[in-house]
Amino acid sequence: MPGVRAVRVPGQRGLRRQRGSDVLRGSLRGRRISARPSVLDRILEAAETSSLDEAGWGLAYPDLLRAFLPLAVYPNTIDRAWSLERAWARGLQMGGRPPSTMRDWAAGIEAGWRPIPVFNATIVETGERFLISPVDLPDGWGRVFSTIYPHDTLDVVTAARLSATFPYVTPIARRDRGRTDFHIADGGYFDNFGVATALQALRDVGPMYQALGGRKIVLVELRSAAEPSLGDPRSHRGWFFQTFGPILTLLNVRAGAQRFRNDVEVADFAAAHRAQDTFERLVFKVAKDGPLSWKLTEGDKRALRREWLAPENQQELRRLTSLLGCSS
Repeated sequence: MPGVRAVRVPGQRGLRRQRGSDVLRGSLRGRRISARPSVLDRILEAAETSSLDEAGWGLAYPDLLRAFLPLAVYPNTIDRAWSLERAWARGLQMGGRPPSTMRDWAAGIEAGWRPIPVFNATIVETGERFLISPVDLPDGWGRVFSTIYPHDTLDVVTAARLSATFPYVTPIARRDRGRTDFHIADGGYFDNFGVATALQALRDVGPMYQALGGRKIVLVELRSAAEPSLGDPRSHRGWFFQTFGPILTLLNVRAGAQRFRNDVEVADFAAAHRAQDTFERLVFKVAKDGPLSWKLTEGDKRALRREWLAPENQQELRRLTSLLGCSS
């Protein structure tokens, strides 16, 4: 069984709830942050680097061998997910430093220069949202890693992989402690767009943000899937279509239902802030669905750049830079 290695943290739980206001004050205070072009180039290069070879190696060697000889591969955490994480960690290493843990990121959040990330995942056994963050989140948001495993932390690449457990390409995972535990799957089953978690954070954090002098809340959405279109009906499909039609419906309704829910909830949130003019929503869209593989071809990269330079996306970028008070 593939596992998730949880690193035990002695002592305190990183950032405790009573320190939340300090974290918010540092994270939300308006400031201009610039990055050197060389740093941005390295980030882009790491994001575009293929990890398909690592996924293929893990599937063809340790996972295939384990299927026939379960005890032949040790430890049991060596699989295609482990191989993917190693590939991502190489892209994140700056100056030869080891991969960061969620606890490492907590220090930057407390200092006020790092935003608070939240990784969405899903608990297989219950279908509930499972949230991973460097800070303690309210239990009302869903099942929270820091609450269920209060003395553990995760590598950042592990948290990202759990959130992006693409079905069958990467395995669902559980805590590797030699005992029965929950299994964690892709966050898209519950919240494929992350909007539900973002709005929940805004409802809880928004009043405190405004009390600290914040003037406007901006919700930025990056959509990797095109808007749905009916297209041409395929009326020639007959009895054989009945065998996989229900499964196809379940797969398609996940994104459709979540997109509709997101639009309704964002509209309600915007209506509550319309009188004070304190909320803006910016959406960056694509005309065609983005690639789903772990490898971007040169054609994929060119297509993504064309989408970014599309007039409607550049207009949203200008709105964003204007709201932030900086130049693009």
